[in-house]
Amino acid sequence: MFSISLGNRPIVARSNNIANKPVSMPKMDTGMVADSVSFGSKKITDAQFPLRLVSGLPCPYCGEMMFTVNDATKFGLQMASAKGKELQMGLIQKLGPQVFTNQKSVAFDIIRHSKEKPELTIKEILHEMAPEAEIRLVEKQKRILFKAQDITKQLTPELMAKTDHDFEVVHSLIERPLDENGFRNKTLQSGFMNLFRKEKDPANKNVLATSIETLLTLPTSYFDKDAFIVKYSKRSSRETAEELLFPYRSSAEHLETRVSGGGTDLDNLLCVHRHCNSKRSSDELDVFAEKTPNLETHMTNHLFAVQGHLARNPNKQLTHYIPNIINRIDKQSHGVLNINLGGSK
Repeated sequence: MFSISLGNRPIVARSNNIANKPVSMPKMDTGMVADSVSFGSKKITDAQFPLRLVSGLPCPYCGEMMFTVNDATKFGLQMASAKGKELQMGLIQKLGPQVFTNQKSVAFDIIRHSKEKPELTIKEILHEMAPEAEIRLVEKQKRILFKAQDITKQLTPELMAKTDHDFEVVHSLIERPLDENGFRNKTLQSGFMNLFRKEKDPANKNVLATSIETLLTLPTSYFDKDAFIVKYSKRSSRETAEELLFPYRSSAEHLETRVSGGGTDLDNLLCVHRHCNSKRSSDELDVFAEKTPNLETHMTNHLFAVQGHLARNPNKQLTHYIPNIINRIDKQSHGVLNINLGGSK
């Protein structure tokens, strides 16, 4: 068992810089991540935004194809027992054209391993990769937990005792084999968020906020290759294949961000990759346009494809979607993006 004690490691005396910062709630990643911590974000259903169920639409942010839940399910079944060339080609065809993500990196590692051992399935490949990945993963978690714990030394003794208990719970579990439900990061993050909300002292709140920001860098299977390998080495090949497509599945993006007060009305929703949704984060649309090459072209091609789909499959709910969403894009980008559906660009 890994001890909570820091042994003979000296605790460096710190200034009160952290405690004296303006108090602010730590930013939580509310991207739709499989094992992320979520605090009260409202989910938009497929019934509210049926375009998420349409296969083959290009992402308006990166231009690559988006996948639906059904697409991921079919791919999982296709890869359930695939080996050798079938496995390699299946992954290359689906993930090859896509933007780079942690999942794409894992897929390429699986492909390389499959070329060396073509008799293995995805599950068997990850099972072979898992022991080394778990060693690296545990070391990453230790470093981050030590850093967060050092920060809490600036708390009042009473509150520090509470945080030490939370750390002890997680540290006592960290070197045990990780079960199929992943890691205990959420327990610790949630515990600290609760302490932050209840705490009245501004200095303590700032120390907690800084510690939470550190804890939010704990590796998860969505962002960390080793975490993905360890977690999905205990899952089926089908489940792993479905998860490899997760960043490229359709999601509902708010053109006017929720931070700015944007609602969930259809005129404010755009269908984009989950990865691209997370990448934009809370950027205003005109700011995001400056950072994103060919955004106007990608948006035009996306809406042209949506227009074609609606012409073939009329939907009363989406009758005015195209003109309304074009107007919203113009408004939110302050005229930077000029969408013209006279023809795809």
